[in-house]
Amino acid sequence: MDPKHISRTSFCNKEIDNVTDNLMKKYILDNMGIKSQIKYSSRYAKIYNDQFKKNLNNPHIFCLKSSGTPYLLYCTQINDTNYCFLIDKKIKDGYEYPKIFIVHYRFDPELFQGTLFEVELIRDKNQKWSILIGDIYTMGGNSMKNIQVHDIINHCNDILTNKYIDDDFCNICPLFIKRYFDIQEIGDVLNNFVPKLSYRIRGFYFVPLKTTYSKILYLLKDDDYKKVNSKNKDLISFRIINTVKSDIYELYLFNEQKTNIQKHSYASIPNIETSKWVKELINTKDECIVECKYNTLFKKWVPIKEGTVIDTIIDVK
Repeated sequence: MDPKHISRTSFCNKEIDNVTDNLMKKYILDNMGIKSQIKYSSRYAKIYNDQFKKNLNNPHIFCLKSSGTPYLLYCTQINDTNYCFLIDKKIKDGYEYPKIFIVHYRFDPELFQGTLFEVELIRDKNQKWSILIGDIYTMGGNSMKNIQVHDIINHCNDILTNKYIDDDFCNICPLFIKRYFDIQEIGDVLNNFVPKLSYRIRGFYFVPLKTTYSKILYLLKDDDYKKVNSKNKDLISFRIINTVKSDIYELYLFNEQKTNIQKHSYASIPNIETSKWVKELINTKDECIVECKYNTLFKKWVPIKEGTVIDTIIDVK
């Protein structure tokens, strides 16, 4: 690939190559379309509505839809050179083509005959990046369209076990395969599996056992999203900021992406003791974090002790 077609960019806390030339992007996307019959903008699943209730009477299994960003991971050859591209499934305003990054995952040579994965790029609660593989459209140039989902999962597991070298030097971030569940397990998954995850979820993909049926995406409603993803903690850590009025303090939390903080509420200062230690903390530190307990009577958060790490808005039910 001509060096003029790429530039270095920061991605997942690393420096990688980014395809910037529109003609090259078009070539890559056309190449992918010819080999897989998939467009970058192809919808993976249909959004659930009441019309799909009857569909779920047919045999399905399901996996989780993370809060990450959907991408396509495409292995191919250009001028007899193996390339692995991470292709955004959305186009930013003002651009003609999606972002395409060159990633150097060490797959077996046979997979570069045309292998296309449906993936999600996630950053977990510890700010660590990873890629979740959920499905595969083509493998080594062969269509997987009519392959049943259990066999799809087995193929993906076989690839990561036998046709891939996990190399920290080359990997932009680790690869993992999504776990699938029987539809009867949904209650257990919500109560026992999801709380242990290091990342948040937005819904469920219901995948039919018959390949002629459409996949269905059920997105959690706002209240359910907060309930499912909440840490359910008794104490929440806020950044506390002074105001011009005595004993009036603003409390701030990170937004969901942890890119900036946003005002949540005002702190409750119930007594002289709390007033004294909070004022002392404010006067001695540039950035103050406090752990607070919710007072159900006054419906406000009361500072209890000094904290270390600011929580996110989603941690508060």
